[in-house]
Amino acid sequence: EIDYYGGYNGTFGDAIKDVGWTVGGYGYYYPGAHYNGVHEDYNSFEVNAGLSYKWLSAKYSYMVTDFFGLNRNTGWSESSDGAGYLELNANYPLAAVDGLTLVGHVGHYWVPGHAAVGLYTPGTEPNADYTEWKVGATKNFKIASADGFLVGAFLQGTDSSGSNDFWGRNGFGGLGKSQGNNRLIVQVGRTF
Repeated sequence: EIDYYGGYNGTFGDAIKDVGWTVGGYGYYYPGAHYNGVHEDYNSFEVNAGLSYKWLSAKYSYMVTDFFGLNRNTGWSESSDGAGYLELNANYPLAAVDGLTLVGHVGHYWVPGHAAVGLYTPGTEPNADYTEWKVGATKNFKIASADGFLVGAFLQGTDSSGSNDFWGRNGFGGLGKSQGNNRLIVQVGRTF
């Protein structure tokens, strides 16, 4: 997978204090990867726009291509271009503890259509819509005189954990593993 992206962001200055904006695009490229039996690839591109206020932000992304190749040729009921994703984020720095930030996120994806009837019992065809969330905290710190270290811990999950839904273990997108179970994520990193 090769991801490419670009964008531009700024603020409204003194006209609207503490309010920022962003616009951009994000592409997903899968060299040589195709759906089995058809010459349809997974490549996708989306555009986005968002606003922020202090430690809160919201962004909407719109898929201008099929959602990772989902269309009639790949077992989907229709073209999935026009999929949308709305996310709300909070990164609240705690003044009482230097470098500690509480993190919250919720997002929802809407994907046109559903899995083709032939793959499922009529009336049970899953769609790819889902809501996901994350809560946790990050802490910036230094080691000796070196700044830029970060540790974080998050609990994240989705409403898509059933065994036969699109992202579930047996679903079209599950690939034999449940993509929707709750997870604890721990990260350690350093910026330069």
